[in-house]
Amino acid sequence: MSLSLGVIGLGRMAKVILQGLFDKGKFKPEEVLAIVGQPESISRAVLQFSKKLSVLDAKDLDSYKVWDAPVKILAVKPQQLNQIREKISSETKFTQESRPLLISVLAGIKL
Repeated sequence: MSLSLGVIGLGRMAKVILQGLFDKGKFKPEEVLAIVGQPESISRAVLQFSKKLSVLDAKDLDSYKVWDAPVKILAVKPQQLNQIREKISSETKFTQESRPLLISVLAGIKL
């Protein structure tokens, strides 16, 4: 199964959104790649959802793959946005044709 959804930040809000998407059958855990800032968050997320859900630490070398998903949910704390921007600009090149969908749940931030 291919990657359909990337989740950057897996806090409370992202977990609620994911649970709703899974409950409605919009995505399956094996279609999702989530990136977390703390390694201990990985085991909690896998326990809550499924062992099929791919969860990586932001420092993992493969974490850049989250940006390959056609749909992304950006669910980090607003103060983490600059760090995410730096990471995106150094690892990801979007073309005019790709135009990925980015859903942001950052409070008080315009993208």
